[in-house]
Amino acid sequence: MQHLDFRCRILNYKTQEVNIVKLLERIYDPSWDKNIDTEKSSGLIGGYQIRYDENLNKMCGEEINTFMNEVVYNVVQEYCMQEFIYKGGADGGLPPIAIDLTDYWINIMPPGSYQRTISQHNCNLSGTFYLQAPEGSGDMYIQSPYINGIETIITTATEFIIPPIVREGWLYPSSLPHFISRNESDEDKVSISYNLKLRNK
Repeated sequence: MQHLDFRCRILNYKTQEVNIVKLLERIYDPSWDKNIDTEKSSGLIGGYQIRYDENLNKMCGEEINTFMNEVVYNVVQEYCMQEFIYKGGADGGLPPIAIDLTDYWINIMPPGSYQRTISQHNCNLSGTFYLQAPEGSGDMYIQSPYINGIETIITTATEFIIPPIVREGWLYPSSLPHFISRNESDEDKVSISYNLKLRNK
């Protein structure tokens, strides 16, 4: 795992625990009844999302549960522990934290698609994990929340540019604005996005 930091931590992780081939087969299987969202309110232009509902859970539930239980929850614990230490937390360790998955969805970004600047609300952490990422399919830009403040003067990072890599994921505070550049490849880019809410047990 790798931490990037401009006073808001962004964590990169990799995993082999996800059956990507099976997920992609199910995502593209025409026999599944998919709740497809093409609304521009999501900021996605030219692409579409398969939103979380009963059908998506039937289609990908087993793989998503493995991903969440064996990968994401451990990543979040690591993220919170590093943040706790960074904030001067006690030597006794991280207080008990419950991690609730509020929603998840599949992003399909065909050639020419892109995503306008968005941020998430009513959650604490958001993440993206790449299932298919051809070269040139569009980078994610996470903008610094301090871009107009003194932090910009005393640090060098006003944004992080994150190229998509299969089996890599990123975890970041939900409030951070981010956008995705145009898919200049000849294939779809496919990713899982999710929102998490943290609370004290």
